Amino acid sequence: MSRIFSLLAIALVLVPVSICSQDSTNGKIKGVVTYFFNENFGDRADVGAYVYLVSGSVDVSSDLIVARAPDNSMNLAVFGQPGVNRRIPFVSVTRVDGAGTFELSDVQPGTFTVAIQSQHSNGRSYRDNPHRWSFIHIEVKANGTSDASVSFPQSDY
Repeated sequence: MSRIFSLLAIALVLVPVSICSQDSTNGKIKGVVTYFFNENFGDRADVGAYVYLVSGSVDVSSDLIVARAPDNSMNLAVFGQPGVNRRIPFVSVTRVDGAGTFELSDVQPGTFTVAIQSQHSNGRSYRDNPHRWSFIHIEVKANGTSDASVSFPQSDY
């Protein structure tokens, strides 16, 4: 009887080890997001900035407006000119924390665009008013970490 308990104890110890030792082929994306505050303080953490992960390479011209789709779906809405209105699906979204950092974990290898919407910097173009945007093209490799840091310039007004 004690031999059965010993075998069960060994089996219970080995099962979690075999589950935890499986290789993950996904990567992650990390970054620091800042904005220029002023001449005295320089750059500050862009706390609360939205970080969207989009499959493939995507750019949005500065003469268009981009925002999260009003139906709160997993889409960015791009509009402003006839014929170019569209939705860009995103696969993940997160926000920048109090230290100015973000992380997107468990990202499948491939080409992505990280679309970051500042909460503190704005620009004069349609796209960047009232929040400036940055579109960063990156390649995620298996078990790798890709950097998508950005420092937004001083607001235009």
